[in-house]
Amino acid sequence: MEELKKYILASLSCDFGVNGVKTANSVKDLISLLKSPQGIEFCMENSFPSLDILKVYESDLLASGVYLQGKYSLENPNLVIAFGGTIGIHLDGYTVCQVYGTNDAQINVFGNDSSIAMVEVHGDANVFVQQLDESSINVFQKS
Repeated sequence: MEELKKYILASLSCDFGVNGVKTANSVKDLISLLKSPQGIEFCMENSFPSLDILKVYESDLLASGVYLQGKYSLENPNLVIAFGGTIGIHLDGYTVCQVYGTNDAQINVFGNDSSIAMVEVHGDANVFVQQLDESSINVFQKS
């Protein structure tokens, strides 16, 4: 854990991230920081942390809705963060979902009923969208 904190602190410059990492007592605390709006923004824009580091904690990340590799089919999630892999997201009813993808993630979003999804992709991530009924899926491609 201390080695991971040192790795993260060496890459951060914002007070929010530095303070969050310093006060983290567990890997789950660090994952919560990653899933915060500031954490998502930093990680997506900077391709951080490396996949090698993330893979060490893959089981904890998967339990928190952060995907690295493999294929997954999700029903009505609220938040999905994909650093890789193929993620099928099926939305219906009044579900609202935020999706972030980077590296080589393939994200497939299927919207039904009045569901809403905001999908932000970075790097080589790709998105396939299928909208039915009154669903709304907005894709934002970042460089």
